[in-house]
Amino acid sequence: MQIILISDRLAKARSVTLSLRHLLGSAFLVLALVLASTAGVYWLSLRYASEVPVPALHRLILAAQEAETERNHAFVQQNLLSSMQTARRLVRRSLLMVALRSTCRPFARIRI
Repeated sequence: MQIILISDRLAKARSVTLSLRHLLGSAFLVLALVLASTAGVYWLSLRYASEVPVPALHRLILAAQEAETERNHAFVQQNLLSSMQTARRLVRRSLLMVALRSTCRPFARIRI
C-alpha cells in the first residue's frame, strides 16, 4: 500500500510504502491500546465502586454477601450433621463393646 504525502514546504511529493508487517503492527498496537484502556477503566471502577453512592450497586453487593452467607451456613450445618452421625456411630460401637465385654467376662475365667 502506498501513501502519497504532499506538503507545501516540499518541492515534490513523497511516497511511503506500508507492508503487511506495518499493518499488523498497527493493528496489534490499536488492540493493545484498547485492552489497556479497558483494563484501566475496569480497575478504576472497581477501585472506587464502594465510595460511589449507588443504591443498586449496594443492593447487588448485599445480595451476593447474603448468598455467600447462606452457602456457608448450609456447609456448616451439613458438616455438623455429619459429625453428629459419626459421633453416634462411635458411641454405639463403644456401648456395644462394653456390653460385649460384660457378657463375655464370665467366660474369660474359664481355662482350657
